Amino acid sequence: MKNIPYVFGRLPSKEKVYELTIQNPHGFRVGILTFGGAISSIYAKDAKGHRENVVLAYESLEDYLINPSYLGVTVGRTAGRIKNGQFEIEGKVVQLENSANPSALHSGIHGLNRVNWTIEDYQEDKATLIYVDKAGDGKTPGTLTIKAQYQVLKEDTLVITYTAITDEKTYINVANHSYFNLSGKPNETILNHHLKMTAYDYAPVGVDSVPLEDLKTVTGSPFDFTKGLELSKAVLANHEQIKRCKGLDHPFELSSAPEQIILEDPISCRRMAVSTDQPYVIVYSGNFLEEARVPSGRTFPKHAGICFETQDIPDAPNRKDFKGKWLEPGEVYKHETQYTFSLCKTEANTL
Repeated sequence: MKNIPYVFGRLPSKEKVYELTIQNPHGFRVGILTFGGAISSIYAKDAKGHRENVVLAYESLEDYLINPSYLGVTVGRTAGRIKNGQFEIEGKVVQLENSANPSALHSGIHGLNRVNWTIEDYQEDKATLIYVDKAGDGKTPGTLTIKAQYQVLKEDTLVITYTAITDEKTYINVANHSYFNLSGKPNETILNHHLKMTAYDYAPVGVDSVPLEDLKTVTGSPFDFTKGLELSKAVLANHEQIKRCKGLDHPFELSSAPEQIILEDPISCRRMAVSTDQPYVIVYSGNFLEEARVPSGRTFPKHAGICFETQDIPDAPNRKDFKGKWLEPGEVYKHETQYTFSLCKTEANTL
């Protein structure tokens, strides 16, 4: 059964931006905007059965048109940073728009977060958006046809699936940029949350925030979440890499596991488990949220949310360990990430 989308607002061109709501029979529901393919809400229950929105969001389209922190959106074609905005493909230099001088960040003004996607399908538990991203200056080669499918399952699980095809050999790296705060209180920080990950190596970043070539073991560092760690012990650590980024903003290489990432809030007892088919996750602890300015004046505290950007490692085409992950005509790019919400076993941390 198809649903009727809600008109969230209009672009300056008068084009309508819609908000779609998908839900399961138990009351777990997710909001999605056509602009940027943004997740505008995820209503997860706490230990007392209360459902609250556990992602940071704006209330107006005008704020999403600015959205300096990329709240909830789909980032790409090239998620993360590309050093100097350049890489080579078949001997030709691709020059991206340098949105974070001297690097290109999330494809800059040409990013998928800056466009209004089309609704291809909208049902009670599933919605599919599509966008045809035409070739042009400041982009990777080729015209991309990309789909984003959002589906909720009966286990209070959200599944995001990206697929894309191209008419020319190209590179694509797409991620969702939602900020999670399992307390359901966006004016509080996530520093008391506990994080566990099956990630044994991370990539340090340079002064330009681009990942360095060599991975480092997490053992003995604030990046070791293998047994679980309160976020404050990492985000506020006296470590050169942490101080450089004002918190976490680093790629972690993920190992295979049923639950690769587990985030828990010991107060609300909410638990989120993440699994993905992507090789890396960039963990970003909202280090500059308090500096973000939008028309409504809405602000969030520093570290009010944490992002898990499942994707390829940023700047992959320029790395020595790049394994030729090009997208060719006739091939299909696919990226799937699942977010399952449940409760901690007790109100104390169970990691």
